[in-house]
Amino acid sequence: MKYRKSRGERIVQPTTVSDWSSVPLLYEPGIKWLYGTALDWAGKLVERVTCETLEEYMKKNIWKPLGITDIMFWPSERKG
Repeated sequence: MKYRKSRGERIVQPTTVSDWSSVPLLYEPGIKWLYGTALDWAGKLVERVTCETLEEYMKKNIWKPLGITDIMFWPSERKG
């Protein structure tokens, strides 16, 4: 946030993968560790390549072959 403020940029809390992609690293690589957005980007890549949502892809290619039927990304939207 200090970096953006110093550049006169709007300060917002990143919420999407695209927002996070423009946030500079907090630490130099190898100095300290922090969860990153790599898995978010991997999910976006799967969506782009397959033209499906990540949930649709996982249902078809992971959960269904394993016999998992009662799993979803948004349980609050469960029907029934």
